[in-house]
Amino acid sequence: MTYRFHEDARDELDSAAAWYEVERIGLAADFVRAVDSAIHRAVADPESWPAIDRRFRRCPVQRFPYDVVFAVDARKL
Repeated sequence: MTYRFHEDARDELDSAAAWYEVERIGLAADFVRAVDSAIHRAVADPESWPAIDRRFRRCPVQRFPYDVVFAVDARKL
């Protein structure tokens, strides 16, 4: 299965990573790795994560106060 970022989500990721790097050198890399891990968990088993509504689900990012919010496009399965 593949994934793609919504443009706003990519902007939010970049902005949050920049903020974490200002807070502590190296923290941005930890944040990006944690987001990447959440994405891979979501892709591996999308139905296992809680539904937000009929279309979207969320997978928490470990260590950071973010969730990866995603929709499964059944047309591409």
